[in-house]
Amino acid sequence: MGPTSEGVQGGIGGRIRGYPDNTYLQRRAWFLLAVQDDTIPEKDGIAAVDTFLRAVDPYDGPSSRWAFYPDAAQLLVKRGGQPEREIDLLKQAKSDDESGWARGNNSDNLSDVEVKRRLDWQRQQRQYLNGLMLKAAMQANKPEIAAELRAAVEGPPPDDKKLLQEYRANHARVALLTGNRIDALAYYQMVLQTKLEAPKPFKGRFRDDLGDEGHALWKQQGGTETAWATGSKMPSADNTILAEGRWEKPKRSIPDFELIDLSGKTWRLRELNGKSVLIDVWATWCGPCQAELPNLQKLYEQVKSRSDIQILAFNYDSDVGVVGPYSNEKGNTFPVLPIVNAAQIEDAVNDNDIPQNWVVLDCSGIFLWRQIGYRPENYDDFSKDMLTRLGAEAANE
Repeated sequence: MGPTSEGVQGGIGGRIRGYPDNTYLQRRAWFLLAVQDDTIPEKDGIAAVDTFLRAVDPYDGPSSRWAFYPDAAQLLVKRGGQPEREIDLLKQAKSDDESGWARGNNSDNLSDVEVKRRLDWQRQQRQYLNGLMLKAAMQANKPEIAAELRAAVEGPPPDDKKLLQEYRANHARVALLTGNRIDALAYYQMVLQTKLEAPKPFKGRFRDDLGDEGHALWKQQGGTETAWATGSKMPSADNTILAEGRWEKPKRSIPDFELIDLSGKTWRLRELNGKSVLIDVWATWCGPCQAELPNLQKLYEQVKSRSDIQILAFNYDSDVGVVGPYSNEKGNTFPVLPIVNAAQIEDAVNDNDIPQNWVVLDCSGIFLWRQIGYRPENYDDFSKDMLTRLGAEAANE
């Protein structure tokens, strides 16, 4: 699998335990961990890229390059040491991505809603790849890439407000590459002032990559910290999230859902009257999910006969066919509801890390709590802590 530090080996142990005889999946788990966790040392992150990319083509073939090459480039962009390689990976990813969209969009079996979703996702993916390419170009000092991408970057603004931040950030990156630093600062300020969400907590700090880009440029131009703090006006972050182990109180409800579990039973939020509901969002490929699910199964065994609590597991795998065998092998008996084709529920996941735990107030759909990620050290007793989140009366019954 390649040399890693003792700390990194410990971090990936939970992910590779389920694949003792599959070198490819071990390398993939190690690589995905390195992509997600920027506290992993640089040499370990680059080693993860090297070993995994050597395995991608013979195992998955070109059809997977569009997904993994951008992740590899993103990791290298964060490390900042191999800009030429980043650019090569992104060029290949963009080529594969365009070929994939061309094949998929020619299908006659797509509904109007599906066509719109595909076009929205295509635009988001192109915007993301262009952003990575521009960041790599800044590291490589290649302003000619800004000229190549200018037409794509400076098109009409997207209707979806969630895409405006990256749209304006790409304007800032083009401005930087072409020497217009004041214009770049103006675009970064627009990014910060139109944020829809507070920065995400991760390992003791709030992550805000776009804010960090603007802040670095501000300091290069001689700006003061006081003026930056006043002018950026980012949404405030609730420090209790970190203190409580990444628990937060979301401001919106989850949508009413109607989902079918692996046994064929239909579940509707509106039918969960009088219950406190714990929903775990997970996937078979997610290492922290694998580590958490035995605790969820133990809790389910403890409360499955109670009338005031319901535990559900929303599965995030794109290939539903792998979920049943995985659950059977692990002895999981809690209800598993695939959400891959449930757009409203996927939106509620909101592209955050998984696993997630949602504590929901019966059929009203009110989010009482949401927890992102799983770290065993955050729990004295998983079942007791979850029951406490579900309500004091549940914990004491």
